[in-house]
Amino acid sequence: MEFSNSNLDALADRAADEVRERRDAGERVFVAQIARAYGVDRKRVSRRLKGVGGRTSRKGVKYKLSEIQEAALIQYIRTLDGIGTGVRQEQVVSTANSILRQDYTGDGEPPVVGEHWSHRFSLRHPELHKMRQKPIELARKAAHDPVLIADWFRRFHALREEFGVANEDIWNFDETGFRIGVGRSQWIVTTCTSKRSYLAVDGVRTLVTSVEAVSAGGAVIEEMLIVPGKTHMESWYKDLGDDVLVGVSDTGYTNDELSYEYILHFHRQSKKTQVGAHRILLCDGYGSHITREILEFCEKKLIHMFCLPPHTSHILQPLDVVLFQPYKHYHAKAIDYASRTGCGDFNKLEFLAAIGSIRQQTFKRNSILSSFRECGLVPYRPSIVLAKVQEYEAPRDPRRLSTPPPHLPGFTPEPITPTTDRALQRHADALEIATPSRKGVLEEQFKKGALIVSKCSAQLRATLAENTAAERERKARKAQPRRQLQSGGTIYAYKAREMVRQRDEEGGTQLQRALAREGQLTMELEEMAELRENERKAYDEWRREIEQNNS
Repeated sequence: MEFSNSNLDALADRAADEVRERRDAGERVFVAQIARAYGVDRKRVSRRLKGVGGRTSRKGVKYKLSEIQEAALIQYIRTLDGIGTGVRQEQVVSTANSILRQDYTGDGEPPVVGEHWSHRFSLRHPELHKMRQKPIELARKAAHDPVLIADWFRRFHALREEFGVANEDIWNFDETGFRIGVGRSQWIVTTCTSKRSYLAVDGVRTLVTSVEAVSAGGAVIEEMLIVPGKTHMESWYKDLGDDVLVGVSDTGYTNDELSYEYILHFHRQSKKTQVGAHRILLCDGYGSHITREILEFCEKKLIHMFCLPPHTSHILQPLDVVLFQPYKHYHAKAIDYASRTGCGDFNKLEFLAAIGSIRQQTFKRNSILSSFRECGLVPYRPSIVLAKVQEYEAPRDPRRLSTPPPHLPGFTPEPITPTTDRALQRHADALEIATPSRKGVLEEQFKKGALIVSKCSAQLRATLAENTAAERERKARKAQPRRQLQSGGTIYAYKAREMVRQRDEEGGTQLQRALAREGQLTMELEEMAELRENERKAYDEWRREIEQNNS
């Protein structure tokens, strides 16, 4: 009866286990006898006793990286995962080539992996997954502290409970900017797929800021628009609502004066739906939002300004989390519609005419209620946000989720290759108390693990050196003198470098001339001092002669 390799491997494993059990019991064991009983070759069982796996578990001979080298690469990926960095596809390839180059001892060029190696490598290791890594500002990532966010939620809940603030009196305000003529790509239905489709737009990039406020009761007040300019134009107000507040600034951004005007506007508008005596106003910690004048006015009107923790508006602010994205979407649709209907210049007037329709589509009651719900504010469910925070943390190694067994006398670890310093230490401790039958297996695993840790450490050191060199170059670029070369016009890079070199040479020549002039002046001063000293001596000698003649 013929068996497949997988069946023979299973029988050899069982035979090797029986040999170990009998040896541990003190019996005299003949490997060949037990191998015949299981119907497998003696050499196969002997290899199992030495820790060598079966054919089905071993790699083919055509693989570029050995088993130990691939294990070192896997451990390198896990290490970078653990610190939240992650490894790009091309970085995996370069690290594999680095391991091959490090271990190569022959003549000529070291081997490198092929074009499709990374794909096959991922297939061989199902624990590896490919996913898109989204960018996030460093300050925002650092602000994802569950303890800090949970404390903020507790303080918010305590404030609301203390003054009995109703849903209708919990507000959030913030501003968002529009490049009034800049739209987005739109999906179209067409019968022609042989060429790309474009829609001509003027692309006016003037910035207009809209300041919005929504309540947990589903209400929204009229906006404040900040238009770049110095004067108000009569044509702006033809299509705007009566309660829309319009301000002007040089940049189109808000400032302290406009923020104070908006708080007055918010007080007048939110009073229309006010239920209780107190109101809570959620906002970010932007300086113009919390000036002394604003805080004094809010205190007088029983408006409790409650600031978000720094860099957390993307998870805690209802306007940012839900509403501002469709706000920009409907603005882009308005530009697209205007362009399709013959508008070649979507300027301030067109924007002010369309903003009412854009807001009507954006600030719907259900959307506003959803924004506060997604932030865990109303209803009060901090777990919604705390669960999101976990998504930004570094993924944990699933092998480390369980508590390792204690170091008790007689404890024998499973014959798994150690891939960390602690695992190596535990393996070394186990070797000291291992039975003779298991000692060979543990020694093989220890050697393999030591090689994996060594190769992984070498790659981590190389990565650290690369990062250090890149940071040193960035610091050098920042330390360059910020001098002007030319006012206006254009200039080629080579010409700019030539101008810098000439300036440095002229500066050196000027310094040399200044030093030479200083030396010359010093000599002239010394000569003048010597001349004066001689004149003084001659004068003293003349006085003495006159005094002698008189006497």
